[in-house]
Amino acid sequence: MLTKIWAIIQKDLYLTFTDRNLVLIMFAVPLAIATIVGVVFGGLGGDGDNLTLDRIPVAIVNLDEGYESFGQEAHLGADFLALATGGEMTSGTSTDTNAACPVSDGQAFSASGQSSMTDILLAIEVATEAEARAGVESGEYDVAIIFPRNFSAALAPQIGTEAQTNGAVTEPVAVSIYANSAQSVDGAIVRSIVEGYVDTIQTGYIALETTINSLIEMNPVAAMVGGNNTAATAVIGCAFGDALATVKLDRRAIEVASDDETELTGGAFSYILIQIGAAQAMVFGLFAAQFGIISVVEERREGTLQRMTLSPTPRNVIIGGKFAATFVMVVIQIVVLLLALTVIASIGAGEFVWLWGSNLLLLALLILGVSVAICGLSVILASIARTPEQVGTLGSIVNILMGLVAGAFGFAPIIPVAYFSLIYWGVNGLEALATGGSDITLNLIILFGQGFILFSLGTWLFGRRVEA
Repeated sequence: MLTKIWAIIQKDLYLTFTDRNLVLIMFAVPLAIATIVGVVFGGLGGDGDNLTLDRIPVAIVNLDEGYESFGQEAHLGADFLALATGGEMTSGTSTDTNAACPVSDGQAFSASGQSSMTDILLAIEVATEAEARAGVESGEYDVAIIFPRNFSAALAPQIGTEAQTNGAVTEPVAVSIYANSAQSVDGAIVRSIVEGYVDTIQTGYIALETTINSLIEMNPVAAMVGGNNTAATAVIGCAFGDALATVKLDRRAIEVASDDETELTGGAFSYILIQIGAAQAMVFGLFAAQFGIISVVEERREGTLQRMTLSPTPRNVIIGGKFAATFVMVVIQIVVLLLALTVIASIGAGEFVWLWGSNLLLLALLILGVSVAICGLSVILASIARTPEQVGTLGSIVNILMGLVAGAFGFAPIIPVAYFSLIYWGVNGLEALATGGSDITLNLIILFGQGFILFSLGTWLFGRRVEA
């Protein structure tokens, strides 16, 4: 029986790997996609270079007139402009020269490990909103930011009792962000930066407002005396300035190694190859398995499969041999692609780089689990579809959807929908192994479980359709 199954496997593998177009789709296309994405976003390896992107051209229109409170001036629009262009912030400037913030540069919180706006934005101050919008429409700038006249006043903390402030409620204002439709990603990045800046200011001012108003309620006389105290006013000035609340952007570089993880020599390029390359290997593994299943459906439609069942060979052996050939083909494809990605990473780094971790046993089990899951899904497609055309259409829809939700095309996985995609569990497991991890038990259980369930159900349904 095993001899007959092996004969069927040999025949199908020979037909598959002698088809030039199919071989290109199985190997050349996923490698090309992963390499191009890696080069564009990660460079060519080297000394663990971090991912860097071109700065975003931004026009900033600052109409903000600022405000004064407790002897301190605040110009929040001008402060954002200073942060974006590398200038000096003006908020926290006291009208009393003796009331400057007492925190010196050496005492201020360190911003090491952080990156300023100038690393991301190529900001230019523009005089009018019309000029900024025209620059965006012409392509000179990707995004325009317009701060309204009462921007600082709207965010100002309300210090004093309701009677002192006459019950005034500050109306909210909007910062306008105008982006070129062709640069939607840049627009989203700039909007995120502006929102982070405003949130930081609001958080500090709310804390300041709550603290001072609480002091006023507890001891109004002491609060009034403190308001005329130069030292107290200077401390309040720290909250208006940037000594204690410098607006910075957290640097989230692509780094794959920590103290207890295996370091990748290729840096960002290698890490992108792991993410995108592994995902593409599985997506095209689904398509390759689909091609293998199409041949089974074609033989069933033409009657070849039915005539084979009339021979002394049991029907289960014939069907099992056909599906086993698809499984072996997927295993070979994934192994070759993972090895090829290692070669590409090594070329980019200028030295040998093994991408997939040191636990070869778990790596082999994960490859087998992914292959079983892919074949199980393909067998279900073969049992449902009646024609090769139906297999192609249905398979393409399922494959692309599974890739999209799993983040195979450069986007983040869509959680929790991604949990239903075998691609997510396969890529997640490979990433864990690549960074020195070994806890992929859940990945293996889901992949093998899904594969065996779908394979068993699909084989039973398909066997019922094959009639002698």
